[in-house]
Amino acid sequence: DRLTDAEESYIERITISLKNLVKRYTPVKTGSLRASWNHEVEAQGKNYIGAVGTDIFYGKILEFGKRSDGSPYRVKRKTGEERIPFLKPAYLEIKKNMDKFNDQLAKDIKNNYERKA
Repeated sequence: DRLTDAEESYIERITISLKNLVKRYTPVKTGSLRASWNHEVEAQGKNYIGAVGTDIFYGKILEFGKRSDGSPYRVKRKTGEERIPFLKPAYLEIKKNMDKFNDQLAKDIKNNYERKA
């Protein structure tokens, strides 16, 4: 149980951090997409799964520059890019900072064992 608490907190921290970064990187026209991001952490056996998502259909279109049928989506941007990635940059930033999350996990495990011993 002590290890489980630390693991769940670890996944929760990473998932919330990812959601917050995705929100920061999400382009804003009306604000609907940015406001729609949510997260969830669930236990599947001994594993915890964290997910970040939106129910707004055009999020995927903006991220990948393609419609659901595979046809290109043209975005009128000054830079000339046809996509507006926000998930991938957020993921890469989280990945770059995993040492911080891992350090906190080690502290949590140590604190849980000391507190409950």
